[in-house]
Amino acid sequence: MRQSFNISIAYFEALWRAFFTLLVHYKMSRLLIFVFLTIILFSCKPDNIAEVLKTSKKPEIDMVFHSIIIEEKVNGSATLVLDKATDEGITGITEFDTIKSKQNGVIYWNKHIFPRINYLSQKTYDSIQKNQDLFWEFAKKNNQGWIKISQPIFTNDKKRAIVFVEYSNPDNYFGATTRYILEKINGDYQIVERKLVLIS
Repeated sequence: MRQSFNISIAYFEALWRAFFTLLVHYKMSRLLIFVFLTIILFSCKPDNIAEVLKTSKKPEIDMVFHSIIIEEKVNGSATLVLDKATDEGITGITEFDTIKSKQNGVIYWNKHIFPRINYLSQKTYDSIQKNQDLFWEFAKKNNQGWIKISQPIFTNDKKRAIVFVEYSNPDNYFGATTRYILEKINGDYQIVERKLVLIS
């Protein structure tokens, strides 16, 4: 009887240890999952515009680039973004055509704003343009296409800006150019007009 009682105690202790071990592992698993999800959440921030603007030497350009990328919905997609702003001459709108289009000089977009974007370097783009076989091979490989964003042209008071975005998808024989007019509202450049100006 005493031996049976000892066996029962031993059995109960074994069950308790097993239960406690499972409980600890369950709590650890939940903790690890929580930590993992927290890391993922913070590492998947859509952009770093707030941090960039703290030290930006060209905040207006950075804010315009940010608004255009958000509108074009290319952040985190397979669509490439040319890393250098294109030159845009005549806009067809008087308030911008009276201002020098190269008021900003050469512009390379700040990659720290959207670290998840797939950027296409101007150097790579220039090299594939020179070789038709290489170009079509590149286009087929990157069949989501790419966009080129023009230098923003600002009004003298910096309250308005105009930008052209050219989308190219040679593999699908499609291209389009969209004109954006942005206005500075509450300290940020917001799109107030969007117009498709060319389809090819």
